[in-house]
Amino acid sequence: MITIKDVARKAGVSIAAVSYALNDKAGVNEDTKRRIKKLAEEMGYVPNSLAQGLLSKKTHVIGLIVPDIANAYTSAFLKYLNLYAHQSSYFLLLGSTSGSVEEEKKVIDSFIGRNVDALIIVPHNYCSEDFYRDVLAKASRKHVPYIFANMSFPGIKSSYVVADFEEGQYEITSYLLRNGYRNFAYIGGSEEHYYSKVKYQGFQRALNEYGLQLPEESYLDCGLNYTFSEGYRIIKEYTSKRTLPEVFTAVNDLIALGIIKGLSEQGIRVPEDVSVTGFDGLDVEILQSASLTTVRVPLEDMARLCIEILDAGPEQNIQRQIVLQPELVPGSTVKVNSGV
Repeated sequence: MITIKDVARKAGVSIAAVSYALNDKAGVNEDTKRRIKKLAEEMGYVPNSLAQGLLSKKTHVIGLIVPDIANAYTSAFLKYLNLYAHQSSYFLLLGSTSGSVEEEKKVIDSFIGRNVDALIIVPHNYCSEDFYRDVLAKASRKHVPYIFANMSFPGIKSSYVVADFEEGQYEITSYLLRNGYRNFAYIGGSEEHYYSKVKYQGFQRALNEYGLQLPEESYLDCGLNYTFSEGYRIIKEYTSKRTLPEVFTAVNDLIALGIIKGLSEQGIRVPEDVSVTGFDGLDVEILQSASLTTVRVPLEDMARLCIEILDAGPEQNIQRQIVLQPELVPGSTVKVNSGV
């Protein structure tokens, strides 16, 4: 392997001069810089990133902790994070915890031990403030900055970039109410799940403004499965026992698409016979072809801001808290009142 010493020897200069030239620092004139860079390239010299990291105390690696990489929402967020990380000369070290609290603690500890420059944490639905306060104490002691994406915790002083999920669900529910809808079925997860809970709060807030309340039996619990197949299963079970509501409001797009497929197989038309809404607005072909009425979460902006905050070199006592507004995306799965 060609080392910086080899380049210096061949060029007849000091090791420091080679380092200055390759890093475009002052200390050598421009002609010497060009000669050293050309010689280093011809010799096949590749900088040792580990050694550079030891010297600069930066590894240019960000540890990313996510609950489940197979989740379409997480995968979309990862795509944008990877894009903006590379633009800022960072690499992402991915830790997918598969829904395990114990695994998440191990991953975070491992990343800190690997001297990552920072951590980006996409919390689990069910992880508590106490859990993160305890598990991130080591990061604070080691002066490793961290930022929460998608979810924040009031009792933890940290940077975060989140979407206002409650407001997004409020907006799409208000849109339905303005179009005359009053008979709803809501498909969401457990009350302990953050994303499901805050979205349902937005749903209820909109209903309350119209003096309405969702009957208990009209809340359909998808449990831990925010998936296409769960939406399909729920609608098959629902239509075998009950009459249709005016609209199915799903906690995410995948469940909404499963519902639409199940309805279609039974000859039930969307939106002529019943309307369906989702949430997330993922940029994937199947959602675009369905023209789903949904709420688009600004995932790209969220990813860009996470990298910008970390790239600015935040200290643990300087936090930036950013709340992004989702966007209502009317589609063809809701029958609208032309007067609205």
